Amino acid sequence: MTGKGFLVRAGAFVVVLSLLLSFTSTSFVTAQSAGPVMLDPRLDVRPVVGGLELPTGLAFLGLNEFFVLEKNTGKVQHVLDGTVDHTALDLAVNNFSERGLLGIALDPGFASNHFVYLYWSCIAPTPADPFTPSLVECADTPELGADSDNVLAVPLLGNRVDRFIWDGNTLTFDHNLIKLRAFQNDGGPVPPNQGDEANPRVAIITVA
Repeated sequence: MTGKGFLVRAGAFVVVLSLLLSFTSTSFVTAQSAGPVMLDPRLDVRPVVGGLELPTGLAFLGLNEFFVLEKNTGKVQHVLDGTVDHTALDLAVNNFSERGLLGIALDPGFASNHFVYLYWSCIAPTPADPFTPSLVECADTPELGADSDNVLAVPLLGNRVDRFIWDGNTLTFDHNLIKLRAFQNDGGPVPPNQGDEANPRVAIITVA
């Protein structure tokens, strides 16, 4: 065997051995049961609040006071001193897939104007034609209460950013800032000859 042939075979052996070790090392990673370890003695890791349903975001109002969003319920929970004090707002959201109550931000002048901005997905009646939304957009004033996970129960412009006002107890709708597309009819018969006939009859996405 030539020196060159030996080196090629040795290199191949090393590659195969590395792959085998990478596969077997997975079990060691998944078998790890210990949680995160805080290395700085001045810091600690502990739960702040429990009992929430799929929380997606928060905004601090003070040292021990903040809002938490629940994606699928459309609720903005007011948390005070480590417990859910009450529900500040309950929007009627379409929570299919990546829709729902998704984002929150306080206005830079929140201390004086009490403005709170929410990004969420509203509900529309289910259309008879799965390729055509029943509404172009929801009414500016948000619907409250019951939610939906129906993939079709959303208007064309179903994602939106609204401004609310915090009065210390409730978030009250002020006005809509923008409405964004939430309904997409990929695989539809119109326009024809798109080459996407194999796609599912309904493909709904959220677009930020």
